[in-house]
Amino acid sequence: MNRCSNNECLWSCIWLKDYQHTAVKFYYSENKSTDPIGYSRFSLTSLTIIRLMHEKSCEDNRFERLKLHAIRIPYLLDLFEFLVLPNRDDMIRARDLYDYFRKFNDKSYPDLLSNIEAKNTFGIYFADQSSEMNEALQEIQDQVEQDKKDKIEEVDNGKEKYEQLMKKAYELKCECALNLYFRKCERCTTIKDANNLKVHIDECPIPSQTNGVGATTGTGKTTTAARTGCTLKS
Repeated sequence: MNRCSNNECLWSCIWLKDYQHTAVKFYYSENKSTDPIGYSRFSLTSLTIIRLMHEKSCEDNRFERLKLHAIRIPYLLDLFEFLVLPNRDDMIRARDLYDYFRKFNDKSYPDLLSNIEAKNTFGIYFADQSSEMNEALQEIQDQVEQDKKDKIEEVDNGKEKYEQLMKKAYELKCECALNLYFRKCERCTTIKDANNLKVHIDECPIPSQTNGVGATTGTGKTTTAARTGCTLKS
């Protein structure tokens, strides 16, 4: 089985980023004219790395579904019209890359960054096939349910505390007096304490829609159904 290890994928991305950062500074400067030939070769090299990473991923049984998904980088195919290539070898490379990305531009399944909540996205398919992700998602969902129960209990306790304080306050008389050191009486202090009771809003670590869970693997946030963050007033 061909597998692209996590370290290989990570270092490939880091290397591509470092190469692009260095090459752009080398081929482009605000103080001098841009090198069109060098910049074209930089573009070819970057696209070659992306292609190799894509091919390597498609060879991995875990990511084989990528063969069915489109690659739609904005203006990618138009870029080839503006490349300045002085020799035959670079022209052949460019044509080969163009054909490769053109082939995947026409794939029916969406690319990795568009419509990530659609049922036929790679993210949802991959998450559904991954036992590790499903187990992790189940653990998160179990924790969410427990957190909801804890929050409901916290709200109920807060309401009970509020009612107790207000009942106590109604049994007292206001004895506030204006003097140099103004102090509120026990009744007004109790009412103030009751009105200051709050339960803060919690955020759910997974999207409310099922499809979004697979696509984002738990990175979305939605507030809980009950608005438990308001002050506890009757």
